[in-house]
Amino acid sequence: MNDGPFSPLVRAFAAIGRLVIGPFSMIGRVTLFAFTTLIRALTPPYYPARFFAQLMEIGWYSLPVVGLTAIFTGSALAQQIYTGGSRFDASSTVPPSSCSAWCASWGRCCVA
Repeated sequence: MNDGPFSPLVRAFAAIGRLVIGPFSMIGRVTLFAFTTLIRALTPPYYPARFFAQLMEIGWYSLPVVGLTAIFTGSALAQQIYTGGSRFDASSTVPPSSCSAWCASWGRCCVA
């Protein structure tokens, strides 16, 4: 099938067009999704009971995960401080620094 003498030129412009239009198409889809989400969030019907149930599910029931994350972060921090301090013969500073790291991480959890 012969498309004529301009077919390589047309294919080149089509490839450039796909490269330019593709990102704009994605931006348009994301914008349309955000606009639809905003409109549906601001118009009825509202379900207050379901909203508060989700607040409970997402907020309160995730606190054990936050606590475990704080414990493991403090443990990793203490290990790094001990490893770094042992290089300079400063291992006696680990208990105060790990205690302060643990208190700081749990303090943020308890205050929030």
